[in-house]
Amino acid sequence: MRGLFLIIALILPLFGSIERGVFDGKFFYDVKRDKDSTFLRKRDLENVILKRKIDSEFVRDIKVFGEYLYIVYDYKKAAVLEKIDKSDLKSVFRKVISSDGIDFAFCLYPSKDFVFVTGGTTGNLAKENRGGSDIFLAKFSTRGDEEGIWQFGSEFDEWGREVVFKDGYIFLACERSQKSDPRDIEILKLDENGSLILDKIFLKDGEDLIADMKVSDKIYLYLQNWSNEGNSFSDLYLMSLSLNAKQSQIVGFKNPSIDQPINMQIKDKIYFSFKNLNSFGYVMSKSSFFTAIYKEGLNPVVFPVGEANGGIWMDNNYLYVLGEGIERFKMGDFYEISLIARFYTQFFKRAIKKHEMDYWLNRLKKDFKSAVLVLFHSREFKEKNEDISKYSFIKLLYRALLNREPKRSAIGFWSSFEEERIVKGVLNSKEFSSLMKSF
Repeated sequence: MRGLFLIIALILPLFGSIERGVFDGKFFYDVKRDKDSTFLRKRDLENVILKRKIDSEFVRDIKVFGEYLYIVYDYKKAAVLEKIDKSDLKSVFRKVISSDGIDFAFCLYPSKDFVFVTGGTTGNLAKENRGGSDIFLAKFSTRGDEEGIWQFGSEFDEWGREVVFKDGYIFLACERSQKSDPRDIEILKLDENGSLILDKIFLKDGEDLIADMKVSDKIYLYLQNWSNEGNSFSDLYLMSLSLNAKQSQIVGFKNPSIDQPINMQIKDKIYFSFKNLNSFGYVMSKSSFFTAIYKEGLNPVVFPVGEANGGIWMDNNYLYVLGEGIERFKMGDFYEISLIARFYTQFFKRAIKKHEMDYWLNRLKKDFKSAVLVLFHSREFKEKNEDISKYSFIKLLYRALLNREPKRSAIGFWSSFEEERIVKGVLNSKEFSSLMKSF
């Protein structure tokens, strides 16, 4: 089981993207892989102002609090917490969390006096390991003094994914793997001295993956449930719990493609974002993404964010906005928006601009297929795809319209047709019609 935990721990940062970032209202602080090195950078929208090397391949989390950055990352078989001065990116302290096993810190939470770190360990950080991986919680003062390390486990593999400190209580959102069975969600509530107050398990079909947790008047969880029924999609869920972890509401958002949840923010409304796994883009973290949205003064139900919208480098990322509490809402133009955004990403090699999205949404409502053909005949399409091969064209078209890779048989079938005939054929296909009807 320790081998299983190691595989999971190595895969998860790739699933969530190695690159992390945070925005303090003036500067971006991000983590960028460059060849075989990892760099922490301080930058504005145009230029990199400072950068320093981080001795780790995977930076798991980065948060800003006051004049300092806090990051957690992997170092050999240990987890590391580092406090960094925002002004010059110099280290204030560096604390290694290490046992006789493998230790991974997935999340940190800085506050005025303390910094909390959670993750998983296969060793004995605080007590005898019960087999496989255990949840660990580490508490440090903002001066770097270790205040305590606690370990919670069972016969199952478990690890902490999110930690929040509020009103003297520590809330942990954890994942539990029942050997070969799907993962479950586990909520722990502790006092500030690490004493366990409650431990609640939530069982659900499929692989429950925790993307984010926020605590206000309730506990809010942002989840991804990977279907174990062989479907080619996963669902996104928002779950609200009382502060004693009693479930009050859960609402799901089904999508025809596999989505990667990014983060959630609780303001006057609930904001949560996700990313399409078939696209490649720069993933900013919690505060930077939502600050950019607020700057633009946007309040739509769903809106794609690209380089032209606030300077956030994200392709095919979407934002949902819910009213207070968790309320059901109509999907509306989601699929049409994502399709046009993917068309721009695949064929135009750039993010769609806001005025372009407004224009195409209006055209899509009138005649969807003709709007796609207009894009295909546009000057920009011809300029950027003048020398494209038939093979590449078919692959890009399938990614844009069907959100998947074409099978070898499909490539062989369409290769003998002209490009416009291929576009019309895919638009008139049963698969495309089925995708549209599902919304």
